[in-house]
Amino acid sequence: MIVEKFATAQQRAIEDEQLNQAQVTAAANNYLLRRFPTRRKIRRERVNGTVASSPLISTVA
Repeated sequence: MIVEKFATAQQRAIEDEQLNQAQVTAAANNYLLRRFPTRRKIRRERVNGTVASSPLISTVA
């Protein structure tokens, strides 16, 4: 009985830790994708002609 309760509590702790790790990973991934745009996004913006609005690229008048 005590062993089963311990095993259940241990399994629940493992599942909680896995869920927490997944949430932290997702948050970090979302931050990095916002902070550093992907090459695909940059190419898509060039095709659409919206690169001029980017603050990192200066246009010559």
